[in-house]
Amino acid sequence: MLRAGECLVVRAGGKDFAVSVDDAARGAALLNSLARCGGGGGGVEHR
Repeated sequence: MLRAGECLVVRAGGKDFAVSVDDAARGAALLNSLARCGGGGGGVEHR
């Protein structure tokens, strides 16, 4: 990660995908809600 601050780490299919965002907590909540609705089984970690 080249930017300081919060980021989201999405784990799916055994791989990690990190996204730097201004409001990681809100983004994580949204993605976790979508994962529960879709049954994707992935998870989002707020760092």
